[in-house]
Amino acid sequence: MRSTSFLKGSLLPAALAVVLACQARAAVIILNPSKDNTLFQSTTGTESSGSGISIFAGRTGALDEGRFRRAVMAFDLAGVIPSGAIITDVTLTLFLLQAGSGSAGRSVSLHPLTASWGEGSSVGNVGAPGTASAGDATWLHRFHSATPWTTAGGDFESAASASTIINGANKSYSWSGPALVEDVQTWATNPAVNFGWLFRGDETALSTALRFTSRETVNAAQRPQLTVTYNPVPEPSCAGLLSLGVLLLGGRTLHRPRACHEL
Repeated sequence: MRSTSFLKGSLLPAALAVVLACQARAAVIILNPSKDNTLFQSTTGTESSGSGISIFAGRTGALDEGRFRRAVMAFDLAGVIPSGAIITDVTLTLFLLQAGSGSAGRSVSLHPLTASWGEGSSVGNVGAPGTASAGDATWLHRFHSATPWTTAGGDFESAASASTIINGANKSYSWSGPALVEDVQTWATNPAVNFGWLFRGDETALSTALRFTSRETVNAAQRPQLTVTYNPVPEPSCAGLLSLGVLLLGGRTLHRPRACHEL
């Protein structure tokens, strides 16, 4: 009969190889927004551009009274990321079409929204807002005109999840980092609180307004994209092989394979 040490030597490497392959497997998905809009500062809350080809963030110039503009954007994660998956990386990419004269070197920050909001059929004209339609998000409303924000200008977390510096138009900009990973993990786990992000430009100076392409833009390559990398739930074979490895070691735990059954 073959000895236990022989079994350890012959079976353990194979078990470890499969377990580590299971551990290393990762999936990447790229999503376009499920909705986006712009909150145009207004005392009446009648301006929006839910179906427009652009979204805006920052502050306009003196000719437009230095009004604030804040973009809102959400992604539908339901059914896309498997239940129990662990998200490891998130990057949001937008294409900047036009930048205000005072925007260079200033940042745009992303803030998780804390309430739901709508995208209606309104369409603005380049830099000008359109007339809000039923269900549109506006400066005063989550859904025009029946449901207001708790605070004019949107309900969002004061702490930014990510920020990036703007230096010139006609190119893409990206946001990433641990807080974005945390946001998306939270939304994937609990879709009921997935309200998306609010984009806040520099509102301390005039002419910092930025015009990004929206999900409705004609050029598909310039539409906003959310790239999510995650480790899916391991298959039963992974956990089984880990148990075999532990048994072959006489009950001693393994280091790297441990993450396999913790995913």
